[in-house]
Amino acid sequence: MCIKKNVVKPPSSLKYNLEDPEKHDYSQFQEGLYLLEYFKNKKNGTFIEVGALDGEFLSNTLILEKELGWTGLLIEPNPEQYKLLSSKNRKAFHANCCLSKTTTPTEAFLEPKYRRGEGTRVITRERIYFENEVPFSIWVKCYPPLFFDGLRQFGNSRFTFTRY
Repeated sequence: MCIKKNVVKPPSSLKYNLEDPEKHDYSQFQEGLYLLEYFKNKKNGTFIEVGALDGEFLSNTLILEKELGWTGLLIEPNPEQYKLLSSKNRKAFHANCCLSKTTTPTEAFLEPKYRRGEGTRVITRERIYFENEVPFSIWVKCYPPLFFDGLRQFGNSRFTFTRY
């Protein structure tokens, strides 16, 4: 399987399409400002952000992209959030999938939360079949982190910042 071609989409060359383009830090608790201070003037670094939501709301990496010219990989399993992420024209690779603990690709049954920023949770088969709980949920492809390691297949040798 060629994960680059089938799963990971390239960075956008278009102008950002953000809800609040003038905002400086998009993170929840000023993590973005901390990262900016921590990495000081390090230009052109690479990151991975898992649970990227729409690519703007609560983003810890957008500030690195805008201020320091970083790029990386944004991973978002929720198809609705991923569609929004794709429309933001981020300057990073992005994938609509989740990370797995296995060494090979697998699938997970995810239950999207109802409010933006609440994320998703894994639904076990036992909850579905034995407790008769069938929430609004989706099957999502999941890949081991090794599949994305260092973005070697995208021309980068290692990540500067990783947030799991």
